[in-house]
Amino acid sequence: MKKTLLACVVASLLIATIIAVPAYAANFQTGESVTVQSPVTDDLYIAGQNIVVSQDVTGDLYVAGMSVQINANVSGDLTVVAQTITINGNVGDDTKLLGESISLNGSVGDDLMTGGSGLNISATSTIGGTIYAFSNTADIGGVITGDLKIFADSLSLSAQVGGDAEIDSGTSLSIADTAKINGGLTYSSPKESEIPTGVVLGEVAYTSNLVPEVDLQKNERSIQDVMSGVVSQVSKFLGLLFIGFIMLIGLPYSFKTVSETTKASPLKALWYGLLFVIAVPVLSFFLIFTIIGLKFAGIMMVIWLVVWPFGKIYGSYYVMRLLIKPSKEVKFWREFGVLTLGLFALVVARMIPFVGWIVWWGVTFVGIGGLLLLKFKVLEMLRGKKMV
Repeated sequence: MKKTLLACVVASLLIATIIAVPAYAANFQTGESVTVQSPVTDDLYIAGQNIVVSQDVTGDLYVAGMSVQINANVSGDLTVVAQTITINGNVGDDTKLLGESISLNGSVGDDLMTGGSGLNISATSTIGGTIYAFSNTADIGGVITGDLKIFADSLSLSAQVGGDAEIDSGTSLSIADTAKINGGLTYSSPKESEIPTGVVLGEVAYTSNLVPEVDLQKNERSIQDVMSGVVSQVSKFLGLLFIGFIMLIGLPYSFKTVSETTKASPLKALWYGLLFVIAVPVLSFFLIFTIIGLKFAGIMMVIWLVVWPFGKIYGSYYVMRLLIKPSKEVKFWREFGVLTLGLFALVVARMIPFVGWIVWWGVTFVGIGGLLLLKFKVLEMLRGKKMV
């Protein structure tokens, strides 16, 4: 339970900091393969499959991809979400890394927050603040000015830690005689580790986390189930948030308009959303058996699938707008904050037993219905103009 809690805390911190990013005075680059070969003097956002940054970034850098390699310096914050992450440059401020394989060969000016399967911090790295980490295997070297707080199933520590070290190890913990912990060491593992003399200057506190053999398999399945559920909900949240982010950029006023339309007739919006979800597949099914209707059936089903995430996004925004007083002007980051809170509340509510699925579908139906009501309203206005 303690391991799962630590993993959830680290993941929550990473996600919260990843989504709370400013976009003013920024550059955006996307593509299957992205290579930054010219210096950047503003904040930089990159999304792609294979990403290489070879020139310095004077500002913050936010990256999402499959393979990410940073070979230059970043003066501000660095945030990376990828399968494979390699950091060879230096970062001036906080660093957040979320990936399967993470290698840090440069230095970090402030805190390092990381989660993944494998973590390696080289002996030449310097962390100016505290490390918060969750990893399956970890090899921690270099210098850590602040504290070290980490859960790793297998951990090898050779770093110089300026503060305290809090370690939760699942199977093995190895502390080299070249390591140094200037504060205290609090750790848990199946058995006590041999700590070389003089490595820890403060007090050492050990707690056994050995799980009885009979319950080991059951507990592992329980942890895996919990983590699988958390990852699934996090993926849904980030996916919807990304789509909402793009929609806010392209259609900023649509959120306020749909919300006001839905607020005028919420029950009507709920009914229209439910009717749309049921009627479109049924109608498409019958159209498939007609020669001219096959193409229309395909188009209707594509629209039906596309509308689902829109319903959750607009519905979440509408619900949160009932709690937060809207501003007279449409300000991007205020609207994005409302949307973020709405989607987060929706995903959390979905995990509540028995009633979660009712909230999930109810908000979705309301969002879809609000879109339909707005469409009907626009059509009526256009017809009125034509009649005049």
